[in-house]
Amino acid sequence: MQKKIINSILFISCYLVIDYLLSSLFLFKIINKDLEKIYYSDLNNRIPNKDYKYTFKSNSQFYSKYNDFIYKINTNNFGFRDEKTKIIEPDSNKKIYFFSGDSFLEGVGLNYKDTLIGQLSEKTNNEYILLNSGVASYSPYLYKRKIISFLENNKEFKLEKIIILFDKSDPIDDSRFKNHNGEFEVNYKNSNSIYKKRFSEKFTTFTFLKLFANFLDEYQRNLKYRYRLSKKYELNFFEFTNDQVIAFKSIGNRKFITNYYTNENIWNDKTKNYIFDSFNYISELRDYLDKRNIELEIFIYPWSYELVNSDLSEKYIQLISSISKSKSLIVHNCYDYFYENNSLDQLAAIGRNYLFADVHYNSNGNKILSSCIKDKLKL
Repeated sequence: MQKKIINSILFISCYLVIDYLLSSLFLFKIINKDLEKIYYSDLNNRIPNKDYKYTFKSNSQFYSKYNDFIYKINTNNFGFRDEKTKIIEPDSNKKIYFFSGDSFLEGVGLNYKDTLIGQLSEKTNNEYILLNSGVASYSPYLYKRKIISFLENNKEFKLEKIIILFDKSDPIDDSRFKNHNGEFEVNYKNSNSIYKKRFSEKFTTFTFLKLFANFLDEYQRNLKYRYRLSKKYELNFFEFTNDQVIAFKSIGNRKFITNYYTNENIWNDKTKNYIFDSFNYISELRDYLDKRNIELEIFIYPWSYELVNSDLSEKYIQLISSISKSKSLIVHNCYDYFYENNSLDQLAAIGRNYLFADVHYNSNGNKILSSCIKDKLKL
């Protein structure tokens, strides 16, 4: 018995060593090598900035990875995401609209034509210069600083409007800057500067086990959501569309953010104060822009969890409306563009309009949001 155990241990050990060596030679170098390239490319092209934390390197072209989505980024001479690398110069024949936002505006997981600005450019037949200064994890404190920096350093550009996309994550992100001294490190050592192979990238066996486990997990979730739907709507288990089922994966995503809006205690104790603070930054920016005769307009848009809970969306919209009126800010509400007539249609729309198992819009969602912005701005 002891000999069998020893032989089994030796066999498993030898198997794993051979698997590791072969995986290092073939799996990672041939199949996963691009992930390492993308990681370093992303790291080298998202650069620190002393005024507004970080930005994209100007006139660069690289691939970025968001969850399982790999997307291409091109930047212009301002380091803003664009259709292609190019130099933008003042054009007296075109009005310039400056957009500021976070990952929703950057368009994480999407190639340019599917992003909000890509969709809006197409809808307006490229009649305007639409500057996309959005970068993931930005918030109003950084919006204010980046916009002011742009205007101070590019006085030859006459902007028609500044448009801020105010996101659910903004107030929470802004809370980190409560007592910020106004300057960011530009030579800091990034703790994530070395690419770390995941276990499944080291062993071919574990790669297939992970894929199989993911398949089983997705299948189990699919059955669970179908069961919930069948109980709620008293319909056949298999009558629901895939869009209706996968909607739950978006609705339940980013709980660490949505809890700030769904938990009544957190909402009253923290979230409302955070939102007030964020709008104070925006109000300060508006005062700066007023002196330069530049208009500022703000857009709010729904996360998927709000589309299935009207009480939560109304509570949020009412607070934003109250704050904006008290500060004389122009806020446009795009929620109506995403509403459907009944709950099943609403679930189907969520499945169609959001990235798989995520809170961000896909191409369809950005098409809807771009329609709202085009209408409200009368482009």
